Amino acid sequence: MIEAIPAQVGGGSPYTYFILWNLIHSGLGESALNYELSRVWKGQDALVAGVPETLARTEAMPYSFGYTFCTEVMRNWGLDGLDYIYNHPPVSSAQVMHSKKCWEWRDLPVQINLPETLPGGWKQVSADSVGEAGLAVLFACQFKGLNRGLELARGWDGDHVALFEGSGGHRLLLWASSWDSTNAAGRYVGAWVKERQVAHQAAIAQNSGGRIEWESPDGRAGYIRRDGKRVVMLETDNRAIMHGAKTFACEVTFTEPPEDAVRAAANSPLRRFNPFWSWQKDGDYAITRSLGGLLTRHDRNSVGAADRVLLGLLAESRRTTSFRKWKLGGGWLVRHESEARRGIAKTTLLPWGVLASHCSARLPQASGATITRTSVLWGLGAAVTSDGEGVHSVKVLPFGLLLQRDGSRAVFGSCSWHGPLTPRSGRSLRRLGAFPPARYSNLEHACFASEEQIGKAT
Repeated sequence: MIEAIPAQVGGGSPYTYFILWNLIHSGLGESALNYELSRVWKGQDALVAGVPETLARTEAMPYSFGYTFCTEVMRNWGLDGLDYIYNHPPVSSAQVMHSKKCWEWRDLPVQINLPETLPGGWKQVSADSVGEAGLAVLFACQFKGLNRGLELARGWDGDHVALFEGSGGHRLLLWASSWDSTNAAGRYVGAWVKERQVAHQAAIAQNSGGRIEWESPDGRAGYIRRDGKRVVMLETDNRAIMHGAKTFACEVTFTEPPEDAVRAAANSPLRRFNPFWSWQKDGDYAITRSLGGLLTRHDRNSVGAADRVLLGLLAESRRTTSFRKWKLGGGWLVRHESEARRGIAKTTLLPWGVLASHCSARLPQASGATITRTSVLWGLGAAVTSDGEGVHSVKVLPFGLLLQRDGSRAVFGSCSWHGPLTPRSGRSLRRLGAFPPARYSNLEHACFASEEQIGKAT
């Protein structure tokens, strides 16, 4: 949708089209869009009457993190990279929120298995995975701090929650989760205890050895067990069964992703973390670094390859089947980006094309129509545009003071002529000022020659 804005608003003008396109795809434009979209799930517009706040904000999460995820993939690998992600979709919201966990070095969640039944006649009635995004919303809504929710959910490495029903209609919630570090797990447990205290006025009955038991005035009771990076929580409306909480917790099993073992076998720590020359590979994505990536870095995957020298400050190049992107001097000297599938190409000399730039774009609403614009000194020196229908415009100096050509009308200095622009055609040359009309054959050829030279130069 955003890609179509320049074509819809530009009204067919190459000048307006490229101004809007460059604005949207500039670093400042993308940062502004990312910032606004990242706030979608936090805004009042995300709330829906009659829908719990937690659920409403969770449904808005994809708009906040999905756009940023897709634009980062397209910025690095174009539509070819986006196709790869479509065929190998993220397996968790954490991979969308942190794009490097999806492809470059996959962070697959720990597999957590919950039993279908528990001792005492408890039967599972529903199960689900909340994910990092869901936990962020849960804590954010409860603590009325949306950024605080993101901080508490960071480090998520898998979760599985199930609701059980027992005799007499009693309910029991069993929620197991795994975390990237013991600190993240401890932060999560502390936040959950505080949430229960806020929501149900829970009082801590026992807290020792990584085990926490709590009770609330409304008859609820809970049990939390933390073993390193793994956490198991139980909550029920029947306090009488809490004596079996430890037994219930032991029914949960944690299994590391099998891909982790394969990856560990292929990546020895000495080779992966070597400060002088390192190599790592996960799936089809391999990275080679020298001096920890400070000197050079080479990325290769099934889509394409990328190279970077001095963190990209000296040079950087990315290429796929249809996507090309390279820059020198961090883009301050020369920058080029093109993609055949989108029909876009742009080359700039000096920042923002101050010295010169050339842009071309295939209009989405007109198959086969391509508009172009070439400018020198931001168009103050010269500018040549084509509207995709064979109509060309040439301007030299601001406002075409030296030369201006638009379709079949052209102005050279203070002289203008109308008609087909061919060197042998008779043009009626009219002096703009005191000189009478006349036919100046030599001047006519000189004007046309100047136009041809400008066209070839651009």
